[in-house]
Amino acid sequence: MFKIFSLIRIIITAPIVLIAAVLTLVFVILMPSFRLRRFVEISYFKFSLWLMNFRYKLNGKITDNRIIIAANHSSYFDILLCHVLFNGSFIAKKEVQKWPLWGWGASLLRTIFIKRIGISVLDNFLKVGEEALNKKMNVIIFPEGTTSNNPLKSFRIGAFRLSKNCDAKIVPVIFNYKDLKEIAWINRMYFVPHLLRMLGGFKIRRVSLTVLEPLDPANFENDKQMRDFTRKLMQIVIDNESLQKENVTLNEIFGVNAKTQKDIVETFTNKRYRIQAGNSYHSYFME
Repeated sequence: MFKIFSLIRIIITAPIVLIAAVLTLVFVILMPSFRLRRFVEISYFKFSLWLMNFRYKLNGKITDNRIIIAANHSSYFDILLCHVLFNGSFIAKKEVQKWPLWGWGASLLRTIFIKRIGISVLDNFLKVGEEALNKKMNVIIFPEGTTSNNPLKSFRIGAFRLSKNCDAKIVPVIFNYKDLKEIAWINRMYFVPHLLRMLGGFKIRRVSLTVLEPLDPANFENDKQMRDFTRKLMQIVIDNESLQKENVTLNEIFGVNAKTQKDIVETFTNKRYRIQAGNSYHSYFME
């Protein structure tokens, strides 16, 4: 019986989402104002998330310009939520621009596309990223470079080299889906079946986003140190839900009372330490 109701829900919601997407795209193409285009697309994303029973909570906020937002990445819903909650531009591979609906809409939302041929991908990334930051834009990046489940995959160096080169702060953002196994889109999953499953579900899907303290590149010796520190920092918060709250500080996360952010970085780089998470302890190592 449940499968029948789920199928009925898919039959009703799928055409609504598709028609709304087409109408939104047409409206966005015709509108000369970027602010109005952004308002329309965000309204569509909010409607789609609501239709699929997503309820999101933002812990903290981002008020600065010319920053790099670095988030963990588990699903395409991360992209929708980032568009809804943050003012910034994604950097994506050029192939995404050709995707029906999604790619076209991304083009109109100032997504920055990079080619993966010719000059190295990293050099291309740094070039377009620097251009965006010089225009006082925020850049949104998933440093894993792909979707993953917990634990985090290795971070790519690009976001952190861009941060050091341009003296732009990195703001880590943590996505926490209450039912990650259902929502995660990983390991070569097919998009359409996954989306239909989301459209056919009835239960509320809760997700929280936690904005961490901005990391100043001046406090790190090099981009590798900054990359490794950021990944460990984000992993700690992912593993310890009690830290996923508004205005959480690095001192609170690391359990210290340091005077400066640089002191924390120097203390925990190349040192093993333990942090309590629930009833167990996790050990981390700054490589």
